[in-house]
Amino acid sequence: MGLEELRRIKSGKDRSDRGAAKKEKQKEKSDAKKQARKTPLKKGYSLKTGQRSEKMKGVIAALRPLYDRFLSSHPDCEIRSEVCTGPAECVHHTQGRGIKVILDDSKWKASCTACNTHVENKDQEAREKGNKVSRLSKH
Repeated sequence: MGLEELRRIKSGKDRSDRGAAKKEKQKEKSDAKKQARKTPLKKGYSLKTGQRSEKMKGVIAALRPLYDRFLSSHPDCEIRSEVCTGPAECVHHTQGRGIKVILDDSKWKASCTACNTHVENKDQEAREKGNKVSRLSKH
């Protein structure tokens, strides 16, 4: 009988049991770290991208009928980029979607989803063509 075998018998655990217990303990520590944040989140911020504040959810809900009316009077995409699919499917906000400018339909353009995505991905090109304007500008 070797020294290792005596230690295993004395501890009452097999080597594989000790390894599994160690891994489980490390997993518990890792899970605890994921749950605990060192700094609290600021008010109004969320952990997941794409979540909206309650205020913005209310604004978006109020805008839906306005969007529908706007799209019915503007059935074709007004952006017409190289990826355009033709019919308007959504409303593009040329000055962003801040609370102060979101209701101003003079800053809306009917767009297909492809063009709307294209404008967001090609910022400089969109600004040159007038499809995107700084929300701080006066026009």
